[in-house]
Amino acid sequence: MEQHTEQELEWALACERFLRLTTGQGLSGNQAARCVGKSPGFFSGANSVLARYNRGGINALRSNKRLKNSNIKITEIAFACYPVTDMARARAFYEGVLGLKPAKVSNTPNGQWVEYEIGLNTLALGCAPSWKPNLDGCTVALEVEDFDAAIARLRTHGVKFRMEPFSTPVCRIAMIFDPGGNTLCIHKRNAE
Repeated sequence: MEQHTEQELEWALACERFLRLTTGQGLSGNQAARCVGKSPGFFSGANSVLARYNRGGINALRSNKRLKNSNIKITEIAFACYPVTDMARARAFYEGVLGLKPAKVSNTPNGQWVEYEIGLNTLALGCAPSWKPNLDGCTVALEVEDFDAAIARLRTHGVKFRMEPFSTPVCRIAMIFDPGGNTLCIHKRNAE
């Protein structure tokens, strides 16, 4: 079987990820062909990435030895998670104040977990005895449609600000605390 360049394989996998995210379904050979076909002349021949898409779908690409090397290959950020000490209080804030809708909820002997899907990303909350909120830990920036309305809503709900709203050359931003003491950014990119 002909070996394809890393660029060809990366392009094909990027097409697969894009279509999976936008359609919520796996790829058919026709969908892959349309995606890959947007780059004329990039793929050709019976053993091309395009032909393998049509024969075996994306799994044929994933099993290619060139993708199984000894280096760790990070393909995306799976989720960002904040530790919380009181899941009910945290959910009241993230769902009631911020308006997020839970996509997954689990309660296990090891702790509680809630995931919120935001665009193509996932924000999670985890509650476990050995995992505590930290003022200087990870910070997630939530992009909002209307910055002023978001700030007004947060103030109405008595949310504590770590940094008051300010402007930069590329955005408007504010830092707030969630009920557990984690920092969240409220963010709005400037129009181009």
